[in-house]
Amino acid sequence: MMDNKIEYQLYSKSVSDLLLIYQMIEDSLKLYIEYSCKLVKIHLPKNLPFNFTGKEYENAALGALIKAFSKFSYNDALIEELKNLQTKRNFIAHRALVDFMENGESKDDMSELKGTAWLTFTKVQAELSILDKRIRNA
Repeated sequence: MMDNKIEYQLYSKSVSDLLLIYQMIEDSLKLYIEYSCKLVKIHLPKNLPFNFTGKEYENAALGALIKAFSKFSYNDALIEELKNLQTKRNFIAHRALVDFMENGESKDDMSELKGTAWLTFTKVQAELSILDKRIRNA
């Protein structure tokens, strides 16, 4: 069991910060899916029903969001990056604090994980921005 409360508090703060970035990625993917559905609907003939809004993914987990995103994006590198991020995200969300309490230390470099997650978030945001422009010009 861990004795150093300050070290745990710092680690806990890092985990919280990282989870916030992961949540921002998930929210951006949800928006991307929603915007993609809007763009499809704009380009389809009016007599062809398309009843997807993207809201179907409102409560979806990251894995389902990545799978849906991959149906609307040609950015294979980003899709692969998101898939790689998912494993680490799941560990951080479900095991990181417990493991830290049990071992008294972390095997993960939180600053590196935050940097990687933030970079992925900016890439998803860039894709979202491109899609938003396409919708505005449709």
